[in-house]
Amino acid sequence: MLAYFVLAICVCLSTSDAEDKEVTIPKDKEQCLTQMIQWCNNMKYPQDGAGMTMLAITFQDPSGYHRVFCVSDSDGTNCTQNGSPWFACSPDNQFSYKGNMFTEGSKDVDDDICSTADRAFNDLFVQNLTFDNTTLKTENPKRN
Repeated sequence: MLAYFVLAICVCLSTSDAEDKEVTIPKDKEQCLTQMIQWCNNMKYPQDGAGMTMLAITFQDPSGYHRVFCVSDSDGTNCTQNGSPWFACSPDNQFSYKGNMFTEGSKDVDDDICSTADRAFNDLFVQNLTFDNTTLKTENPKRN
């Protein structure tokens, strides 16, 4: 079982057109890469200077503990894992994974792309997928 500790500092949230439910991840690494790239291409970002989202998470899996830090602003989304480049999406539809640029149909992606897609879709960004700071008028009260 994964142990999670999540700290989110939100100044302004970026959004994606994805649904607020768990996303099923394929087992084929090329399909995972395509799904990840399409997800990144659907990201929406605030206007320049409008703010940023920062998210930090620590999780444990069979290979050990992992520290993830993500920043999302008008320049795109950039996530590191244990201090190394993990994945990045840009407003001009550029996608990088572990410091290398990939496009749909790339064959040389490593086997970890499916677990990266699962973590990104279902753990890191699930809470801000439908938030749109341009239409938010009032703050919703906290539910107990």
